[in-house]
Amino acid sequence: MTKPKKERTPTYQAIKEVDETTGECSHAYAMMQDLIAKFHPHLAEASIALVYKLKSAPDPDGHETLGCCRKCSERDNELHGYDFVIELNAQMWNNPEFGEARQRALLDHELCHAEVALDEHGEEKTDARGHTVWRTRKHTIEEFREIVERHGLYKADLEEFAKVLVAKEKTPVAAAPDAES
Repeated sequence: MTKPKKERTPTYQAIKEVDETTGECSHAYAMMQDLIAKFHPHLAEASIALVYKLKSAPDPDGHETLGCCRKCSERDNELHGYDFVIELNAQMWNNPEFGEARQRALLDHELCHAEVALDEHGEEKTDARGHTVWRTRKHTIEEFREIVERHGLYKADLEEFAKVLVAKEKTPVAAAPDAES
């Protein structure tokens, strides 16, 4: 006798591009299109899907993942046509306390990961079909707070990042440029 299969709880939910009730572009996709137009024109031709990650838990260090940008494999692109999938932590994204300004910052952050691949001459790469080749980009800096406390701004990327932080002078996210649009 076989055991009955355990019902699977979904981990992801596609965010609809068009709101079914209004027939208009959904909030998340409208925000993404606005950010691409303003800050990421190189992504104008990219096909990007948005999904909610329904289950999320802090990592062992207590950090909650808010989002993730993944480049689709060649096979997945062939099957569904997307170049990237951006996962958004559903619990955080839909929390009223997180707010629209933070949603914009998070989506802008994830879009920064999506980049056109360049060849050895600095030209945009294309595949045999003439399609753009994409890649994911790493964060500008990766460092531990303790290292900066002990050793200061010992690398150029840290120095540049510190200059930006000082220029912003703890500006709240809600007061950031274009946060209201």
